[in-house]
Amino acid sequence: MIADHERDSWKGTAQEVANDWKPVFYSSWHYTAIHDLTTFPGGQTVDSIVKRLEIPRDLAEASLRELESMGLVEGREDRWYAKVTEIIVPVGTQYSALHVSHWSHRAALDAMRGRRPWESFHKCWIFGIHKADFEKIKELLTEHCRKSQKIIPKSEREELVCMNLQLFVV
Repeated sequence: MIADHERDSWKGTAQEVANDWKPVFYSSWHYTAIHDLTTFPGGQTVDSIVKRLEIPRDLAEASLRELESMGLVEGREDRWYAKVTEIIVPVGTQYSALHVSHWSHRAALDAMRGRRPWESFHKCWIFGIHKADFEKIKELLTEHCRKSQKIIPKSEREELVCMNLQLFVV
């Protein structure tokens, strides 16, 4: 089942990763990060990816080759460019759960480092609430996502950003 706020983000060029490649693509956060960096104007070099993501060079190079085999990026001269600009994460699947888990861990790392507190926002609340108020908060967050999804495609890409909102009943 696809949530309305997920369907709203789909564009004509959006696609899922091929089934054969999903176990690889969703095995770590760095595949989605590298792929998204290649959507920036002018593409990306291996050096810029290594610096930006703070990952080993051999991991960046191997991941780019795998992303190319998946049909998601292409290398031209010393730069890498996205062939597919938007990846659809299959909602309600193990891949969606892996995607959320990896990026939640990446958010925790960012919060722990605290290097850029003026750029990052981390908030985690555990609280009791009435069911009706839970629905109100869920609708507020869904509306926030819809509004954000209208801004993001029009924005010039210069920063790689993760927005990880989670609201669920325990």
